[in-house]
Amino acid sequence: IGIIELIDRGEKDDKILAIPLNDLGSENIKTLEDLPFDYKNIFAEFFKELAIQRNKTMEIKSYKDAKTAIQELDLAHKNFK
Repeated sequence: IGIIELIDRGEKDDKILAIPLNDLGSENIKTLEDLPFDYKNIFAEFFKELAIQRNKTMEIKSYKDAKTAIQELDLAHKNFK
C-alpha cells in the first residue's frame, strides 16, 4: 500500500508497507490514507523508539504511494535475478 522512505544511520533503508491478502477486515485498505489510524504519527513513534533501543539514528524522509511501492518491488525483483 506504500513505502516509508527511511534513512538509517545515514543510509537509505526504505520500508515496503503491505497488507496480507487473507487479513479479514482490511479488504478495503488499498492506500496509506485508507489505514484506520494516523499512520504518520504511529510510524514516526515506532521508528523513534526502535532507534533508541538500537542506539542509532533513523529518520523518515517521506511516504510514497502503492504505485511507487510496486515499482520498487519490480526493480528489486529484476535486480535479484
